[in-house]
Amino acid sequence: MTVTRRRMMTMAAGAVAAVILAVGALAATGRFADVTDAHPVDAIEWAADAGITAGCDTDRFCPDQPLKRKHARVFIERFYDQVLAAGGDDQFANPDFTRADMMALLHTMAAPSTTTTTSTATTTTTAPTAAASSAGSLGVRIAPEDCAGYSRSFYEPHGTSWRALGGVGYLTGRQLTSGDVDHVVSLEEAWCSGIRSTKFGSAPANHRASVSSVNRGKGGRDPLEWWNTSGTTSPRQVSYPGWCDYLTLHVQIKQTWAGTMDKAEHDFIRTQLANCSNQTPAAATNLILSSTSPQPAQIGGAFTLTATLKDQDGQPIAGVRIHLASDNQDSELYPGQERTTNRNGTATKRYTWRSRTPGAETITATYEGATATMTVEWVTDATAPTTTTTTTTPQSGCTHWHAGHPKHTHPGTNHDGTHRSGKCAGY
Repeated sequence: MTVTRRRMMTMAAGAVAAVILAVGALAATGRFADVTDAHPVDAIEWAADAGITAGCDTDRFCPDQPLKRKHARVFIERFYDQVLAAGGDDQFANPDFTRADMMALLHTMAAPSTTTTTSTATTTTTAPTAAASSAGSLGVRIAPEDCAGYSRSFYEPHGTSWRALGGVGYLTGRQLTSGDVDHVVSLEEAWCSGIRSTKFGSAPANHRASVSSVNRGKGGRDPLEWWNTSGTTSPRQVSYPGWCDYLTLHVQIKQTWAGTMDKAEHDFIRTQLANCSNQTPAAATNLILSSTSPQPAQIGGAFTLTATLKDQDGQPIAGVRIHLASDNQDSELYPGQERTTNRNGTATKRYTWRSRTPGAETITATYEGATATMTVEWVTDATAPTTTTTTTTPQSGCTHWHAGHPKHTHPGTNHDGTHRSGKCAGY
């Protein structure tokens, strides 16, 4: 690898930003005529302001000139004197800067990380120290957390809703009637692990629908910290169907955004994921479709469908996706949707009939080789079967049905749904 003068300045500036938080890139002043936008302007200007370089000529830096040994030695010596010695004394360059930190600094200079481009639409801050970091087996760097200065308001709002995210809790597999938008990697955890971009707050890949109590129980914790809580949502006490998927997402998001993990977090997730991979899903031999809603279903109302999945031993299979589909395009379930089974092996879907015209549909539930079907008939009130209401005590009102209207009550005596004599007559 050929190291140029400009690459030396980039590596030095990037390493200092990672190791000494008080040193930041300065705005370009344009002091060197041969430094253009194609060069790391901020890094070169920072080095000049810090006294590390004066350029190769009066107003030139020679950014593309190969770096000579003597120049590298001079730059490093000046870096020591002008940067590391700040806050130090005659014996130590800086009391807070160790020999191990120096090795990490040199390693960073030898293999610098990708430079982050900052636009006017994105705000970034200096990431935590990488001095004690190392590569983990999960593909995420291991480093101590640095949570100083965290503020939730630093990140952009998520800009979505639990309904827009599918309305099913990603950890519990429960159909939600109310819920939260969960940041899989919480904003506080992101900050502590060095993800310092405002855009992270609105990153769609980090958003999932969640049961409110579960989301708030997790809070700003990483998976290990949440596991060690004693609350009712602690994953150590609750068997979440989506736990393994959550851990996988946590790792993927940190990989994508170059976040770090502390060693305890890394080792815990690695062990948990190993357990996940060793779990072989039981063969499904029993898939049942059922409903607690009355049939035929009423147009204008909703119908609740429940799919139950069990293995060959009769044990529920949790955390898997069951495909539910209707063969009638007037159904909200046409052409198909997926639902995740909860700890009881059930997946529930509440849906409606899109048309005002009566009809019938066949619902099919599938999971791998298991299949179950159910026929649902949709009717209007006019076609609903006659229902007889029997009372033992006379009341001051009467209840009846008629075409185009739901059951309702008028003054009079109770009757069987047809107009007779009394105060209901002539309605």
